[in-house]
Amino acid sequence: MKSRQKVFIVITAIILGTFLTWYLQVYKNRTTTPPKKSLIASIPPVKYIVYQIVGDDFNITTLLSEGMSPETYEPTPKEIIATSDAQMIFTTGLLDFENTIVNKIHDTSNAIIADLSAGIKLIDGNDSHKDNVLHNHGTDPHIWTSFDCLQVMAKNAYDNIKALYPDSSKYYNNYMQLVDNLKDADKYVREKITQSGINYILIYHPALTYYARDYNIRQIALENEGKEPTADRMKSIIEQARNDSTKTVLYQKQLNESVVTTIAKDINAEPVAFDPLEEDAVQNLLWVTDIITRQ
Repeated sequence: MKSRQKVFIVITAIILGTFLTWYLQVYKNRTTTPPKKSLIASIPPVKYIVYQIVGDDFNITTLLSEGMSPETYEPTPKEIIATSDAQMIFTTGLLDFENTIVNKIHDTSNAIIADLSAGIKLIDGNDSHKDNVLHNHGTDPHIWTSFDCLQVMAKNAYDNIKALYPDSSKYYNNYMQLVDNLKDADKYVREKITQSGINYILIYHPALTYYARDYNIRQIALENEGKEPTADRMKSIIEQARNDSTKTVLYQKQLNESVVTTIAKDINAEPVAFDPLEEDAVQNLLWVTDIITRQ
């Protein structure tokens, strides 16, 4: 009997010892593993680009939340303070709220500001009016709606990441995979638009300016200088859309759809809401292409 008790005690001690060793190791790992470093993206499509390159190595947050409009968004003091812990802040360099944050954290943060628009041929509001590619004023900021621009943005993002972490070959491989995906998507869109024969996009707010430039099509915006279309403009657009048998009128989810619904009804077309700020910029543009080229 005593022999059995000794064996039991020994086995119990071994089990407890093994468990204790395992627990201490797990606890040690939890306490010694540093938290992920932080990166900030100004808008969801920018976050998409950054994530494709760095993956889960960083905690990536977005300043502009889903459903918010960059035209009306104003960062709170709390949000501005939160940027001080970031390693890098990725922006388009073209949105007012981005500039507000950059100016306010200039002396309080060590975060590197990565302007992803560098090297992109921007579309000026005055020039775009000549081609029915309308915008309220100044430079059109929607560079993330173009695969050509997205490739430049990806390079700018990678170059900034590489400068901060030059030893990570993984990021280069991820970047090259992203570039390949963007090129494949661009080829798909180019073929779809060529096959469809469409020569313009009918849209409420001109959010596809750079997309239209990429594929040599026009963007006819209902909105004129930030205002709803006049009766004469409505009449002209409706007549043209009827003649061309236009099937789709696009509008942003964040905007009022009443005007779009009226015009769509008059031309027997479907009003389709889309979000140009959707995080997955690639799938979003592929979806838009399928919508506007459908027969």
